[in-house]
Amino acid sequence: MTSLLTPTNPGETSTTIALAALLHPTITRRDLARSIGVSPATITHHTRWLLEQGLIHSRSVRMPHAQRPVERLEVNPDRGGALTVSLSPRGVIAEVLALDGRVVKHIQEATPRPTQQTVLHAFRSVVQRVMDGGEIHRPALDFIGVSVVGYVNADPPIVYSLDGVEPWMPINLEDVLPAGAPACKVWTDVASKVRCLAADIGQMDAICYLELSGNRLHYATMRQGQLDCGWHGTSSGLHTSVSDDPTMCVCGRRGCFVQLLEQGPIKPALLREAMQIIRRKFDITYFGLELDDPAAWSEEANLEASRMKLKHCIDGERMRCRGLRLLTAEETLKHVIHRCAASYSGEALVRPVG
Repeated sequence: MTSLLTPTNPGETSTTIALAALLHPTITRRDLARSIGVSPATITHHTRWLLEQGLIHSRSVRMPHAQRPVERLEVNPDRGGALTVSLSPRGVIAEVLALDGRVVKHIQEATPRPTQQTVLHAFRSVVQRVMDGGEIHRPALDFIGVSVVGYVNADPPIVYSLDGVEPWMPINLEDVLPAGAPACKVWTDVASKVRCLAADIGQMDAICYLELSGNRLHYATMRQGQLDCGWHGTSSGLHTSVSDDPTMCVCGRRGCFVQLLEQGPIKPALLREAMQIIRRKFDITYFGLELDDPAAWSEEANLEASRMKLKHCIDGERMRCRGLRLLTAEETLKHVIHRCAASYSGEALVRPVG
């Protein structure tokens, strides 16, 4: 945690307070001080700046067994806006969000055929509609969060591949966006799902989401509230020698586990071994598991073996949507705080955290 900062430099502490109010709309000042690990005076100091900027609201409520009303802090939904976009061969599914993460409007735009050109055209069209004000009655669009099934780099937002669209040339989404568009980040669907898993179970550390689709295994891990490994779409964390196979993997290892996965089909024993490798390498304590055909997996697979806490996730679409909203809302709030701090002081004193 950072030291106490001046009101002209709200910094990380103010961002942490605002994010806590975003994720816990009923949070009180006392709860904040306890969860963040700072004094009540520090909370008062930083919330004052957030209140002055209109980023949060304070509301007095009566609590049982409390002599005086307590103050709850809530993000001001009208202080900014965001857009979530899911790209697929079928087109674009988007949601306009208020600053507090609530969905303002749903937007869909289909593609006539699954090509890179049509998908990107639909993406640009939806963003332009929102920027023109046709889909949102708010001051500005502050951030765009994008989700794909494929290989990506978050920042700059590069999509290296999109499942179901062949051929696909690597593209920086900033080169596709209309002029004047806000900052943009791209994540894989499994990254959104691990963020949703964290919210569902109330655990932001040492968790992993595994998704088995056909003969492909996607995974993402989260550590200390941050996306950690696998979320960009590759199997980099699973590269480890497990056999005497002389064939050399692209990582330079022989008998690499990733080669076994790519040979398919992925059987229960192989999936269990993948979970064991991930647990050991990243010290994972909780798994979310999404199977494309749960009925095909017998009880003898024993996927909950060896100290693994496991949640079977049967609604992957819900988890993708909610996780993308959370990732986008968090990034949006950071950018709005950064913009307010720059405007307040006349220069960019605060960089978005994370």
